Amino acid sequence: MQNDGEPMKKGKPRIFVGINEITDFTLNLSRGIRELGFPVTNAVLEPNTPIVETGVRPDRYIKRGGNKYSHFIHRTAEFIRAAPFHDIFVFIFAESFLPSALLTSGSAAVRWLAYRDLPLLRAMGKKIVIVANGCDVRHYSATEKQAREDGFKYHVCIDCDHRDHCSLALNSKKVEIVERYADSIFTNPVVGGLFKRRFFNILPPIDLSTVSYTFNATDNPLVIHAPTNRSRKGTKYIIEAAGRLEKEGHRFRFFLCENMTSKETRKTLGESEIVVDQLLSRGQGLFAVEAMASGNAVLNHATPGLYGYTAELPVVTSDPDTVYENLKMVLEDTGLREERARRGRAYVEKYHDHVAVAGKMLADMGVLH
Repeated sequence: MQNDGEPMKKGKPRIFVGINEITDFTLNLSRGIRELGFPVTNAVLEPNTPIVETGVRPDRYIKRGGNKYSHFIHRTAEFIRAAPFHDIFVFIFAESFLPSALLTSGSAAVRWLAYRDLPLLRAMGKKIVIVANGCDVRHYSATEKQAREDGFKYHVCIDCDHRDHCSLALNSKKVEIVERYADSIFTNPVVGGLFKRRFFNILPPIDLSTVSYTFNATDNPLVIHAPTNRSRKGTKYIIEAAGRLEKEGHRFRFFLCENMTSKETRKTLGESEIVVDQLLSRGQGLFAVEAMASGNAVLNHATPGLYGYTAELPVVTSDPDTVYENLKMVLEDTGLREERARRGRAYVEKYHDHVAVAGKMLADMGVLH
C-alpha cells in the first residue's frame, strides 16, 4: 500500500486503480503493476469481495454510506485524498470518483456532476485510463449489429433479461465522456461497439500462484457451469444439453456453481474436468480463465483468432446449436480433455498472468518501454 501523504517524487509514476471491483480485476491488475516496480494505490467500493483466501485486500475501502448523499460524499473524499498524490488514474468499469449514475438524475445540476472529476484531473496534469468491462458501455443495438456483420447467430444480448432497462442514450453518453477525457481506453472488441476512438484490448488478469493445476482423469467426470446471469450465459441451453446426454446414458456429473464464494468455486474447479462457460458472448471472463488454469477443458463461444484472442486459445468453441455435440465429444475423449487442459494452463500463463496483463497495459499506455 502506498502512503498518499507523501509528495510525489521523480521516477516511476504513481498509479491509482479503482474504484470498482469486477471479478478481482482491480486487485489482480494492481498486484501486477506493483510487481513491475510501480507505486500503486487501489481503493474499491464496499461491499466488494476481496481475494480473502490469499490474504489480498484492497488498500482502502470506500464507504457507500446509508444514502446516496453520503455515498457521494465518500467518493468525493477519496478523490480529494488521491488526486494530489498520483500521476495516473486507472478507472475500472468505465467509472470515476463521481458516478455515472448521476447522469440519470432528474436535476440538470446533478447530471452535470457526473464524471466531473475527469476534467479536474486533466487540469491537474494527470493521465486518465478507462477500462470498460461489459454492460457499463455495451448496448444490444451495437452488439447485434456486430454479430450480424460478422456472421454470428448468437450474441450476449440476445436473451438478456436486462434489455428493457438497457439505455442507448445513457451508454452513448458515458462513451462520449470517456472518449473526451481518457488518455487511454482499454476494453475488448465484443464490448466496445459504441466506441469511435481507438481502444486497446485487455484480458482478465489472474495471479497464478493462487490457482493449482490438476487434471482429473476419471470415468465419471464432473462438468460445471457458473451462471452469474443465466440469461447472458446461455444457461438454459447448457442444462438442456446436459439433460439430453444424461438420458442417453453418458456417464458424468453436472453441477451449477451458483451462490458460491470464490473459495468454494475454486475448490470445485479443482475437482472438475470440464467447464461449460458462456455460450452467447464471444468473449470470456475470469471464470473461464480460472477453469483453464486449474486443469479443465473449457467450452464457450470465444473464437480463436477473433476479437482479441490469439489462434492459441484452446477452448472448444461452442454456441447453443453446437454445445450438445461438443460436450458429447469432450466427454467421450479423455485424451482431448487432457490436451485442452494442458494447453489451457500454458495459455493462461502466457496471456492472463497478472504481471503480463499489467505490463501490456503499461506498454500500450507508453509508460513501460
